[in-house]
Amino acid sequence: MKTRRHVSLATLGMTALFLVAPVRTAVAGAQQAGPAPDTNLLGARSLQYALSIPAPQNPFHDLTGAHCSLGQSGNTWFLYITNGNPIGEPVERECTIPAGKTIFMPIMSWVCLPFPNETVQFAIDGCKEVNDQTDILRLRIDGKARNDLIERRASTRAFALVLPDDNIFGVPASVAVAVHDGYFATLPRLEVGTHVVRVQGGTTSQGFTSDVRYRLRIVKPIKLP
Repeated sequence: MKTRRHVSLATLGMTALFLVAPVRTAVAGAQQAGPAPDTNLLGARSLQYALSIPAPQNPFHDLTGAHCSLGQSGNTWFLYITNGNPIGEPVERECTIPAGKTIFMPIMSWVCLPFPNETVQFAIDGCKEVNDQTDILRLRIDGKARNDLIERRASTRAFALVLPDDNIFGVPASVAVAVHDGYFATLPRLEVGTHVVRVQGGTTSQGFTSDVRYRLRIVKPIKLP
């Protein structure tokens, strides 16, 4: 864990709906044009989902993809980066996803918790400052570079961070105040079959990188009698 104010989202988590908005700062080919309300909502939901899951099953800690389907529902399927590993040494995950799902994931993201004597705006500014230093953002789908799908999203207000027992913060179950700043991507709809998604992100000045390769099996759901 970095500090309470600058913490890699790969080592932390959050739940509870909050509003996010695009931040127009070009980094490593990431797309910065125009607001995307649906993407903003997905950014909030993905963080809510991941950080409500206890550490043993948390998707940031998953080394194989064994917990890829845990708690997934609705029209969107969430994928995640790792809790930190070297670029060039990817964590290999396998995941089976029903056809027709929208796939959404962070490329690099940070969660920031204000100290008791700090304002929310101070935390927002601090989170932006650390994410401004992101210098590695790479997304490949089936061998093709797709950095054009990466967008920066950040909190515009504080949100509730609901921490379960045995959470990845390693603190007692509680509700905290938090904000976030990061980069996310909505993948194009994938056809039935096997696809490989490689995500690399990092803020080398902060000493954090993540490299994960997903082998995704997109399957057509079977209708039971």
